This record gives sequence, structure tokens and C-alpha cells, in this order.
Amino acid sequence: NAEGEIPQPAIERLKGIGQWMKVNSESIYETTASPFYKLPWGRCTKKTFINGATLYLHVFDWPKDGKLVLPGLKNKVQQAYLLGDLRKLKTTSGENSVTVELPAKPLDVIDTVVALKVEGKLDVKLVVPGQNNEGVVELTAKMADIHNVFGSHAKLEGEKGNENVGSWIKDGAWVEWMFEVKSKGVFEIVADVAVKSPETKCTVTVGAATLQAEVPSTGGENQYKQVSLGQVKISKAGVHKLRIKPVKKKWNPMNLRSVLLRPAN
Repeated sequence: NAEGEIPQPAIERLKGIGQWMKVNSESIYETTASPFYKLPWGRCTKKTFINGATLYLHVFDWPKDGKLVLPGLKNKVQQAYLLGDLRKLKTTSGENSVTVELPAKPLDVIDTVVALKVEGKLDVKLVVPGQNNEGVVELTAKMADIHNVFGSHAKLEGEKGNENVGSWIKDGAWVEWMFEVKSKGVFEIVADVAVKSPETKCTVTVGAATLQAEVPSTGGENQYKQVSLGQVKISKAGVHKLRIKPVKKKWNPMNLRSVLLRPAN
């Protein structure tokens, strides 16, 4: 503060971080990025070795059913345990996933770390959102990679299960998803958005195709409506990226809950 003192709440938070690091520091130091695309319950860090790897599973949202699913992991599991008290955990391997059975309550309500040791070179199949029975791809705000540059502060907001990309005020921020389609085709892009200003403009990029969209006011920053952003042609089946970027000097704040890709035909 102005007197050069650290507020007590900040001191308490720093103490909490220090206590957590005493127990879980190996899940942070000398680790590398997650081999998974998105994990609905948290994040993953890893350490790789000649004959195996250790995955550190940072669980922010404790699964109600006690099952922690790692989609796409094909390696044989050697052991799994809670890093905080070394309690061993049971695992089940499926064709393209591993499930860890968790205790009823987390050790840390913010971030409980599970260590998972696997054999051999890390083998993870990329699992991204795909088409449902109607051929529609749904990309939620929680799935988005939010990029902030030039002092922008867009972030995930809202209640659990109803999140949105919010605080998207400056045109330096942009969002991106990966997704998979089974076949080529033309898709309509529909966004569930809330805009208070008369309008805002953005670009939508899928692969090499980019279109500019004008999003009209929905009546308020909490008044959500589904708005068509246009159509794009996807030339081949497989994994693609969808990116939404503000148009410089023509951007006004927008909250975004989800994006749908619907087959146009």
C-alpha cells in the first residue's frame, strides 16, 4: 500500500503458496507442458525420462464420482499416488484412456496433485472436441485457449457449468480452440454472445479461411443470444483450429459462452 506495507490478506495468500510448494514443488520445478489438449478438472505438468515419465495431475475441480480421466493416455501405469501424503491410488486402463480412482475429499481444496508414473516413451493420442450425432461441434468457453497481449485481460468468468470468456475489453486479446471433424464440408459458425454496445467486429479463422463478422448488440453484457458469424469451408477431415480475433479499432467488449460449428447442408 502507500505506506509500503503488505496487506494481511496478501500475506496469508503468500503463506498458503509457500506451504503448498513445500509439499508439491516437484510438480512445478523442472517440469514441462501438458501432453493433453484440455482437461476439464485441471492441468497437467510432466517430467520425461529415458524409460518413462511422471505426470503431475493438478486437480482444481474434484470429480464428484471420484474418477479422474486422462483421455488419450496409452502408456502402462506403474503407480499413482497423492503427492501430498503419498497415498497410493488405483488406476484402470482403457483402450485410449486411464482412469485414476480418487478419495472422497481432496487434500487441498485449490490444487491437489496426483503423481502418475508410466512406462516407456510418453504416448498420448490427441483428444479434442468432435462432432455429435447431428454433426455439430460445440466449443465452450472453458475449452478455449485465451491469449492476452498488449495489456489485455480477457479471462474465464461465470459460475461452474456456465462459464464465459469475459473482461474481453481490449482488442489485443483473442481466443482459440482445436476441434475435429469426420469429413469435409461447409459449416455455419454460431456464437452464444452478449454485447452491450451497438455492435462489435471480429475475424473468425479456420485453417486458411478467414471471415469478418459483425456482431450486433444483444441488449446487455449479460443478455446472451446466438449469433451467426458466417460460414466456412473445411476442406478435409481431421483436427483443425478455430480462432476469434477482434478487429482493430472496431472492437467493443463481448462476452462469449460458446461457439457451434453446424453443417450448413
